[in-house]
Amino acid sequence: MYSKKDEEKKNMDAIIEYVREWNLESSKNGLERYIEEKAEENFVAGENKKSFDIAKNLLNLEISVDKIMKATGLTRKQILNLR
Repeated sequence: MYSKKDEEKKNMDAIIEYVREWNLESSKNGLERYIEEKAEENFVAGENKKSFDIAKNLLNLEISVDKIMKATGLTRKQILNLR
């Protein structure tokens, strides 16, 4: 038969194992969130670069800044800085 001390050790071991599993899962979720955030940042940066490239081409075609703003979502200052 188990003594009280054996039962307490068994419970403590179970708690420690639970905490380890929870910690691993939390770390995994945190890493997944980090990877997703970085992927999104890179996508946005890539999309933003495309907008700048398009704006530059439209400027070269002498399209108005207002139309370029509507087409790309860039600000007037961003577009004028491309000149």
